[in-house]
Amino acid sequence: MIAVKVLRPKALLGFSLAMMISLTTATQTLILLKGFSESLSYSLGGLEEGLIIMQEGAKSIHTSRVPASIAESLRRIEGVEAHPMTLTPTTLNGYPIVIRGVEALDQPLDRIIEGEIPRGGGLWILLGEKAFHRLGLRVGEIITLGSPSSTSILTLQVTGVYRTGGLRDYEALVPLEIGVELGGLPRGTISAIRVGGINGKELGSLLRTLYNLTLIHEAGRGEIIILDSLNAPVASFKMEGRSHTLLLPFGYYTVIYRESYLTADLSSFLLRENLTITLGVPGKESYRLRVVAPKADHLTLTREDGLSIQGRLEGDTWVFDAPLGLYTLMMDGGSYLVPLLGDTTFNPSHPQVAMERVVVRVQWQDGRGVTDYLISLRSADGVLVSSMRSLSPEASINLPPGEYEAEVSKPPYTSRVRFKVPGEE
Repeated sequence: MIAVKVLRPKALLGFSLAMMISLTTATQTLILLKGFSESLSYSLGGLEEGLIIMQEGAKSIHTSRVPASIAESLRRIEGVEAHPMTLTPTTLNGYPIVIRGVEALDQPLDRIIEGEIPRGGGLWILLGEKAFHRLGLRVGEIITLGSPSSTSILTLQVTGVYRTGGLRDYEALVPLEIGVELGGLPRGTISAIRVGGINGKELGSLLRTLYNLTLIHEAGRGEIIILDSLNAPVASFKMEGRSHTLLLPFGYYTVIYRESYLTADLSSFLLRENLTITLGVPGKESYRLRVVAPKADHLTLTREDGLSIQGRLEGDTWVFDAPLGLYTLMMDGGSYLVPLLGDTTFNPSHPQVAMERVVVRVQWQDGRGVTDYLISLRSADGVLVSSMRSLSPEASINLPPGEYEAEVSKPPYTSRVRFKVPGEE
């Protein structure tokens, strides 16, 4: 994930963009299991209801690698449930134990015998009754946990003890993201998926088949990017010609148009059969840019490729009719970056009041700073007040009091957050 923080004195706001990874879902072979062997049933912590998806050829479920996007895609089918999991064998206090990463607590919810059910994510661990007594731990205790599969050492709090009456009482539960870290799994992958609400024949066909996706479009300057259900890019192409055909596995996909730092969602769909989609790609029509500049004698608007647009003065507003693009506006010896992806009003002037410095920091979830992105700020009424390209993880902007929406674009991702700049604190 990309974490974006808007910082100012005594305040913190944040939002996320999708994590940028690449998954080879089209070439990975999966196996569908129904009717488990005794050893596999033991590995699963007892006989699971429904179907299990794991990687074909894996030596065990502990070494299986399955794209997590499959679970998210299966949930798009009405009546289907899909529960991703990780299973990592390790030792704790000298005793062997299997750590199960789960997205949601289902079975143990009404069987907590000590402590409490953890809410949401976090650095928690929930122990089965047998494991809890064998390990000699206490609820509320802080433990350190690692595994042979990962270089990470995690510090977790024991929040409760559950009882199922089965093999899972010898296990421990952690949030799915902790299970991924502990198992040394690449981001976007899990050990297996438990599936219900669909028969084995239909599910097996979905997993085995590659489908033709034909995208019909006008020739253009931009690029088409295909994202999977977890917003990871899986394919892209330049808009040469008028159609492209891709071979993709079952999944829920989103089609993104990208031009420079600008992105637009074109279509989202569940691919479970050969599909042809006509894309309404932006860029052919003109958009209206209104620049509030009553004292400016002359303005020039130039797109990145050198296209120059002439404006006209209407009252105290300069009006430009221009196609999609990232423009530089020259006015009174100063230059302004203006993204145009629709009709836009730009007001670079600020009232004569005290300004407040706002610092935006953009970073990956692991703490690495993100560079080379576009940040735009709009007032509560949708007027563009500032836009800049930043090569640094931090961008600084001076703003008057008011409510704003910040948009950070790091193609193919775009995300927004609303925040308020107070007049007095």
